[in-house]
Amino acid sequence: MKEREEVVKVALGKFAKSGIEDLLGADLAVGVEAALTHYTRRLSSSWKPVAAPQFDWAAVDAAEVFDLAVAPEMEAALKREALEQKVPLDQILVHAVLVYLADLESATFESVPIPGVPPGDASTSASAL
Repeated sequence: MKEREEVVKVALGKFAKSGIEDLLGADLAVGVEAALTHYTRRLSSSWKPVAAPQFDWAAVDAAEVFDLAVAPEMEAALKREALEQKVPLDQILVHAVLVYLADLESATFESVPIPGVPPGDASTSASAL
């Protein structure tokens, strides 16, 4: 028997939309679901995500708007986080996507050579900074 699902409205700006497409492919729903899963796991871990920005996101034009079915536990965790941060749920959804994209980028960041430093000296590479 399939678990009951809740529906959230996702409104992605151009940056979040293109980030998902570039890193995860054209299926935005799959990318957003992965981002929300990652974000809610971080909420319950010792590695908490950064706080959502406190500016008026409603003024930002959405490049893509769609409904996404999520597990009730995920929706509840996201709503709690929105209340805690005093921002609307839709802002937490987009923030979760941006946090996920940043985490993906940082995980794939390659060491940048520093002039005069021998290759492989991890203590002085740019990725160690």
